[in-house]
Amino acid sequence: MTLAFDGLTGDHLVLQRRRPLAIHGRADPGATVEVALAGHRAQALAGADGRWCARLPALEAGGPHRLEAASAGERITAEDVLIGEVWLAAGQSNMDWRLGDTRDGAAALAAADGLPGIRVAVMPREWTPGEDRDIAVPWQVGSRATAAACSAVAWHAAAHLHRELGVPVGIIDAARGGSRIHSWLPRADLARDPLWGPLLERHLAELPRHAELLAAHRLAAAAWQPPADPGLAAHAATWADPGLDDRGWALMRLPCWWQYGGHERPGVLWFRRTVELDAAAADDPAAVLHLGMIDKAERTWVNGVEVGATGFDNPDCWRTPRSYRIPAGTLRAGANLIAVRACSNVFQGGFTGPAAAMRLAGTGWSRPLAGPWRWRLEHDFGTVTPPRPPWGPGSSDGPAILWESLVAPARRHALAGFWWYQGESDEDAPADHRRLLTALIRAWRREWGAALPFLSVQLPGIGSDLSSGTRWAALREAQAACLDEPATALVPTIDIGDANDLHPHNKAEVGRRLALAALAVAHGDRRPGLLAPRIGRITAEGGRLRLAIDDAGDGLRLGQGGLRGFELAGDEGVFHPAEALVDGANLVVWSAAVPAPRQVRYAWADMPVADVASVAGLPLMPFAARCAG
Repeated sequence: MTLAFDGLTGDHLVLQRRRPLAIHGRADPGATVEVALAGHRAQALAGADGRWCARLPALEAGGPHRLEAASAGERITAEDVLIGEVWLAAGQSNMDWRLGDTRDGAAALAAADGLPGIRVAVMPREWTPGEDRDIAVPWQVGSRATAAACSAVAWHAAAHLHRELGVPVGIIDAARGGSRIHSWLPRADLARDPLWGPLLERHLAELPRHAELLAAHRLAAAAWQPPADPGLAAHAATWADPGLDDRGWALMRLPCWWQYGGHERPGVLWFRRTVELDAAAADDPAAVLHLGMIDKAERTWVNGVEVGATGFDNPDCWRTPRSYRIPAGTLRAGANLIAVRACSNVFQGGFTGPAAAMRLAGTGWSRPLAGPWRWRLEHDFGTVTPPRPPWGPGSSDGPAILWESLVAPARRHALAGFWWYQGESDEDAPADHRRLLTALIRAWRREWGAALPFLSVQLPGIGSDLSSGTRWAALREAQAACLDEPATALVPTIDIGDANDLHPHNKAEVGRRLALAALAVAHGDRRPGLLAPRIGRITAEGGRLRLAIDDAGDGLRLGQGGLRGFELAGDEGVFHPAEALVDGANLVVWSAAVPAPRQVRYAWADMPVADVASVAGLPLMPFAARCAG
């Protein structure tokens, strides 16, 4: 057997400072291996499987060094090795989003060539069951190309730490878009879970039949068809009529996927709004209606005249920008009614923008259309679920598969801690997410043999602020379970989301906040403003509740809207809007509709109003809590 380091040990490697180092590799069974690094030497004996581990003392930040290993006349080296901080970045698409794909990444990319002290190891996206594997993963020196292919959040966090600490920073990039939390836990921990234990047992029993199950899935997927548009219903025949009284219709702020605006399933929804025009604009023969992208098919009317349609015969209808020329004589001075019949028969549906693209425009004039629209449901298709492929090789959504493919291969390497950004795909199961997140933190720490800092990003806002949806609010509350574990932090992003984008592009601020949390949790930095303010002790004071705010730093500041987003309820659990005031590091909340408050919540919506932040600019974490006294 040829002498070799393990797959994550090679040129440009970053090793964790101030922690004992374990250098792993392979050699002939029974061979003695001598390892040298930075003037330190150690010996190891290869086991019957050829694996060896040489242990070196903790080192201070520095380098570059040469790491050497020798055995029976063979010698191998890893050049340009640095000692610094090593963070493992994991989660789903918002952590997986590459810096080169962000709208605001130009400055970071331009600066990356001057950051050779940041190194990145991107774990291969290959989904193979079994955690006892060694995967070759090269380390890349910081450069424009390296940064462009790296997780944007992780790169921004690493760059901030690099500046603050003045030491090299290594990123093990191990994220997977669309992933659910059960895929990130080891099998042994899932086996103890009341829900996932039986599911894991069934999965393992089916693994030997994976090829057979996959063939059956392909046949089912080829035969499956989503529901068809049943056509215009009789009760909706007048919904494009400008004379229709639509004041009883609900409101949705567009652009928005309707799943986050008031209707959770596929179907056919109508949208209406008026736009005011002067006589010159109404007579403009160049007038064009721009609606942005609509997910999926749609028909559009202006003042009762159909001006355009995009159907399912267009395979890209879900992402096709709509622009329809208005026929002469259709527009009028004064109010003009736009009506859109939108159909989505699977997954999300709605107007997906961008907001700036939604406008009625002509020669020298433009009227914005983003904002509140009236909407009403014509057809509800119910739950529509395409056939799912079986878990197993090649599938990234099975139990434990991402732990085994992306995380376990790195567990032999000492870390500073974990950066975690995941939860969007678990919006339908917040209780399961809460339970499994706690299990994940404990499991990863067990596998690394240390209570390493675990820093998690809380979900931003999504959807229409006119909707009362709370699925993401419940998931944010589940994410807060991480704070029950020691050496953890939660980074809120409720103030920097995008109403109609699951992937907000402001990754720089998310990364900066993760770095601030790392300084506080991993390095004991006690400066105020590194951690976001969060709810502490709640006490009743007559008809009011006093909320102690932990990590308030130098105090709280309010947005332009003042103190909004608070609600109170009594023991019966019926919430009412509440007023609030700041009293030092406390908030006092009351409502005339709740004379004996027992429960309080803040920013409890998918796209909430969130006005409270620390003086340092970190938002108060959304919460739902009960007075214990």
